[in-house]
Amino acid sequence: MARVRVLLVEDNPADALLEQRALERAGYALDVTRCETLAEFRDALEHPWDLVITDHVLPGFTGSAVIELVRTHAPDTPTIVVSGVLGEEAAVAAMRAGAADFVVKGNLARLGNVVERALGEAAERRARRAAEQALAAQERSYRELFDAAAVALLRVDLRPLIAHLADHGPVPDNLDELRRALRSDEARLHRLIGMVTVRDANAAACELFEVDHVDELRGSLARSIRPGSLASLTEVLVQGVRAPSRLQQEVTLETLRGRRRQLVLTMALPRSGDRGEIVVSLLDVTDLRDLENQMRAAQRLESVARLAGGIAHDFNNLLTVIGSYTGFVRATLSADDQRDADLEAVEEATRRGTALIRQLLTFSRQAPIEAVADVVDVVRTVHELHRMIGRVLGEDIALDVRTGVPTATVQLSTTLLEQVLMNLVVNARDAMPRGGPLGVRVDLTELDARSASAVGAAPGHYVRIEVEDAGIGMDAATQARIFEPFFTTKALHVGTGLGLSTVYGIVRQAGGHIEVRSQVQVGTVMRVFLPYVPGALARTTAPLPVVEGGGAGTILLIEDDDLVRNATARMLTRGGYQLLLAGTGEDAVALARVHAGALSCVVTDVVMPGLHGDELVRQLRALLPQTPVLCVSGYPADFTEADGGALAFLAKPFASSDLLAKIRVLTGRERSAGAART
Repeated sequence: MARVRVLLVEDNPADALLEQRALERAGYALDVTRCETLAEFRDALEHPWDLVITDHVLPGFTGSAVIELVRTHAPDTPTIVVSGVLGEEAAVAAMRAGAADFVVKGNLARLGNVVERALGEAAERRARRAAEQALAAQERSYRELFDAAAVALLRVDLRPLIAHLADHGPVPDNLDELRRALRSDEARLHRLIGMVTVRDANAAACELFEVDHVDELRGSLARSIRPGSLASLTEVLVQGVRAPSRLQQEVTLETLRGRRRQLVLTMALPRSGDRGEIVVSLLDVTDLRDLENQMRAAQRLESVARLAGGIAHDFNNLLTVIGSYTGFVRATLSADDQRDADLEAVEEATRRGTALIRQLLTFSRQAPIEAVADVVDVVRTVHELHRMIGRVLGEDIALDVRTGVPTATVQLSTTLLEQVLMNLVVNARDAMPRGGPLGVRVDLTELDARSASAVGAAPGHYVRIEVEDAGIGMDAATQARIFEPFFTTKALHVGTGLGLSTVYGIVRQAGGHIEVRSQVQVGTVMRVFLPYVPGALARTTAPLPVVEGGGAGTILLIEDDDLVRNATARMLTRGGYQLLLAGTGEDAVALARVHAGALSCVVTDVVMPGLHGDELVRQLRALLPQTPVLCVSGYPADFTEADGGALAFLAKPFASSDLLAKIRVLTGRERSAGAART
C-alpha cells in the first residue's frame, strides 16, 4: 500500500499515538507530522499532505480554524475531526465547514474506514477537477479553431426539422421530386427553414452574413437570409437530414443586406448517428465562380475571334479582287459614263466591306498595328470629342464629362482611341431610348497583383475611362455575350453588332481590359483600363507617299489564290514592273534561286499552303539578303517592320496605289525620285 502523508494537529501526544496506531492497524503505512500550535500548522501546511487529522479543541484555536486553512490552501486535502468532546451540533458545523468526517476518540476503530472513504473522495475530486480542466482546455482550443477558421461555421440544431419531417410522411428520395415538392409550397419552405436554429457561429460566419456580433446570428436561420434563398438552402438541409454521413452541395444565398454569394455548403453528420446539433460549413466561392465565368467568356471570345480571323482572310481576298477589277474597268471609262457611276458604287461597297472586316480583325486582335504606335492623351482626346459626341447623342441626353487628372497618356493611335470612345458613348445612348444622364470619366488608377489577376491583366498603373448610363441595363445572360461580334439586342438593321466587339479587340490589343457592371432598369457602367504611359507625346507614323510615275525592275509575286494573284499581277504590270509568278512557297524558293540577281522586290502572301509565310520569308531572306520583301495578308498576325524597312507588311484588301507606293518606298525609288527633283 502507498504511504499516506498525515498532518496530525493534536496537543496530546498520547492521543496522537492512539490515532496513529489505529491507522496502522487498518493497514496504512504512514508518514506523520504532529503540530500543537496554529503557527506550526501554518508552516507545515506549506508542504503537500494526503490527509489532515485535527482535534476540535486546541490551545488558542479550534478545529474550525484548521478546516478553514485547509480549504483555503489545500482544497483537495481531506480533513477529519477527532475529538472526545464533539457534540452532534458541533460535528454538523464541522461538516458544513468542509470537514470530510468526524470521529469520536472513544471509537477510533472507525478511523480506518473514515480515512479510506475520505482519501477515495479526495482522489475522485482531483480526477474530476483534472477532467474539467482538460475539458475547459479542449473547449478553449476548439473555440480558438472555430473562431480562427477562414470558412464560415454554424452550429445548428436540426431536431425540430427532423421531428417535423418524421411527422409529415416520407421525404421523396429523388432530388428532383424533393425540389418540386418544396418549391411548390412556399409557406412550407418558410416553416422548414424556421425550424433550423443557429446555436453558435464563428467570426467568418458573421462576416459572411454581414452582422457585427454572433448573437445576431443565433436563433432561426430564416432571420439571416432573404426569402429568395430559402428554396436551395432548404433542399440541402432536408437532404442532409436524410444523408448517411456527409453532404456537400453548392448553394446561392442572399443576405438581408442584399449581398448575393455562391457558397459550398458541407454538413458533416456525427458518427454516433445523432443528427441533432451539427456543424455546417459555408465556403465562399463567389470570386472563384466569377473568375471561372470570365475565363469561359474569354475562351468563347477567343474561339469566335479565331473564326472571325479566318472569315476575314477569305473575305479580304474577295474584296481585293472586286476592288482591283473595278478599278481596272473604271480606268477605261470616261467620267460621264453611267457605268463609271455604277462601278463607283461597287467601290464604295468594297470600302464598306473593308471597314467591316477591319472591325472583325480588330476584335480578333489580328489587325495590323503601326510599327511605332502613338502616345495619345486620353484627357485631351475626350475634350476634343466632347462637341462632336454631343451632336451624336441628341438633346435628350445630358452629357457630363469629368476628368480627374490634367493628362492621361496611353500608347494607342488617336483613331483607335476615338473609335473606343465613340462606340461606348453611342452604345450608352442606345440604351436610353427616352434620354437621360450619360457620364464620361477619365482618371488614373493602380491595379495590384490580386485585382489584376482577376481580370487577366498585368499589375501596374492604368488610365481608367468610365462611361455610365441610366438606361435599360442588361441581365447576366446578355452581359456574357456583349463582346461577341454581330451580337446585338437592337432592332433589325440598327447597327452591325460590332461596336463593343471592336472596343474589346482594341483594348485587349493595347494590353488593357474592360469591366462591365449592369443592372436591369438601373443602368450600365463600362470601365476601360488602358496601360498608363507617362512621358511626352510621341510623333505619329508618317503616311506612305503618293505614287507618281511608273516603276522599273522585276518582282517575284507569290500568291496561292489565282484570282488575287492575277489581280495583283495586273496592278504591278500597270505600274511598270516585270513579274515572276509563284503559286506555292516551294515554287517561289526555286525561282528565287534562279533569278536572285535580277529581283528588285518580293511580294508574298503570308498564309500559304505547304511552306508557310514565316518559313518562306526566312528562306527568301537567306537567298536574297539585300532584296526587300513585302508581306501581304488578309489574316495578319502580330507583324512589325524590320531590317531597316527591308521587310514590310500591307493588309488586304489594298488599292493599286497603296501597293505601288509601298514597293517604291521599299526599293528606294521614291527617295531617289525625290532627290532627283531636288
